[in-house]
Amino acid sequence: MSKKQLLFPLISLIFFFKPVKVFIHTLLADSVYIPVLKAEKYVEEIFYFHREYSKLNELLLITMENIEEKNRREIFDLWKSGLDSTVIIARALYFDPFGQVQKITLDRGRDNGVRYGQPVVYRGSLVGKVYYTTDRLSFVMTLYNENFRVGITDRRTGVLGVLAGGIHPEVLYIPLWADVKPGDTLLTSGIGIIRGGIPVGVIEKVDSSSDFFYRIFVKPFWDFSATGLFGILR
Repeated sequence: MSKKQLLFPLISLIFFFKPVKVFIHTLLADSVYIPVLKAEKYVEEIFYFHREYSKLNELLLITMENIEEKNRREIFDLWKSGLDSTVIIARALYFDPFGQVQKITLDRGRDNGVRYGQPVVYRGSLVGKVYYTTDRLSFVMTLYNENFRVGITDRRTGVLGVLAGGIHPEVLYIPLWADVKPGDTLLTSGIGIIRGGIPVGVIEKVDSSSDFFYRIFVKPFWDFSATGLFGILR
């Protein structure tokens, strides 16, 4: 048997040893699998934003049909610059804790225009707010954090309250006489440092056993299992 014929069985035998298999698997994961998966996810997110942008453009064109010609150019110019000037796209680097996310580290910071108190959204819904920044990073307190507070309003009735964060977020300070019910949509009220009109969640349960205020349980639109690209609103 020639040396070449002996070499192949010898190499095959080496790969049966567990340390060798682990080494090869780790090498492939670091050099091939992980980069490919990251690239696939990145392409998927690009296509998603392209679809959403196309839908919004279509809606804009439908709306502009009812607008006088002299105003269309001004509105279109505002639309083109709107995304770049009002939203900073960021990618999550770290979730804390991973199972019930209360804090997120994003890859954009002061060098990108991120400042304390700016709201963070995921596909248009509130995630939380920036509570600390460095030159290249920003740290977000999510609405599942017990220290999180934001002014909210009931979209149907305009009733105002305060969303208290936690694993099960609640709305505080809504009196028993107020018109609220399960299924109502909640938006940020604009009272405080977070701008108004950002979707927050829906009322899941209303408890009227207290003497003065409802105890209102909220189901946020953002589920901490949903990750990807986040938007930081200027």
